[in-house]
Amino acid sequence: MSRSDLHGYLLVHFVESSTEHTEKIYYSLSCGDDPTTWERLNNGQPVLESALGTTGVRDPHLIRHAEGTGFTLIATDLRVWAKGHHTPEMWDEWTRRGSRSVLLWRSRDLVHWSAPQLKPLAPAEAGMAWALKTLYDPSSSQYELFWSSHLYAEEDRWHTAPSYSRILTSRSSDFTTFTSPKVYLDTGSSVIDLYAVRAGGAVHRFFKEDSSGTGSPGICHEVGGSIHGDFERLAQNIGNDRYRQLEGPAAFPDNRHPRRWYLFLDQYLDSPQGYVGLYSDDIASGQWKWVKNFSMPPNTKHGTVLPLHRGEWERLRAAYP
Repeated sequence: MSRSDLHGYLLVHFVESSTEHTEKIYYSLSCGDDPTTWERLNNGQPVLESALGTTGVRDPHLIRHAEGTGFTLIATDLRVWAKGHHTPEMWDEWTRRGSRSVLLWRSRDLVHWSAPQLKPLAPAEAGMAWALKTLYDPSSSQYELFWSSHLYAEEDRWHTAPSYSRILTSRSSDFTTFTSPKVYLDTGSSVIDLYAVRAGGAVHRFFKEDSSGTGSPGICHEVGGSIHGDFERLAQNIGNDRYRQLEGPAAFPDNRHPRRWYLFLDQYLDSPQGYVGLYSDDIASGQWKWVKNFSMPPNTKHGTVLPLHRGEWERLRAAYP
């Protein structure tokens, strides 16, 4: 897809609510070609939902197939609403004995989707499989998969020992079969929500790191020559000048400005919750500025932004008024 073909952006996400079950897939569409102004499609109703696994769908990741044959959507199998009302005890339970599978849909046009599948992913020693993201490797024609899991010793069958989140990785060419998971990132403290992109011949990865005590790094931005090579930290505590609790980074390029990248972060402490926006005109600098006049429907949570071409934007606008 050439830059001249690009027009608009699709954000796939879930919605946070204290009064109803909204852990489902929603579409928000950019207003024209402006990635700082959004409206929720389908009259605010979900586009996809699941009756499989936990019946909850969070942290959706939308993949445009590299060969141009369509799209795959992968999401966390987790339902929080009406299960303990977000108590620390319940969150602890979900990290120890949660779902190790992910939900998966396929589409050729972003409008018509397959039935959901529940795909086992994390190993038995993992407590959960959360917030999967991918990075395509053109040299192998495979996708690198990354997700968050608490890990436990093989003999700890009930996952009772203390643990923390690492980033695990696997590979797949078709999202049907996956290689055996391995630990990709272990800092000794909790690391979640890794999102990797290629820019300027380098790999940039974003994630949240929580360390015990004071001085937690928060949202981090690192750069490396390859996804499995060494990385240098460019920035940490991104966004903490305005918000105390941020997660779920989503990075994507601007359709019109060749050097501009956006970084959306999910703030989950203040009400209403949801995405806030930053941008950089030099991603290699690690310097991020707040988007002025950012407009997003409230409680728009952790997902993926996909740049579109004009035909896709118009199709979505017509299909989901």
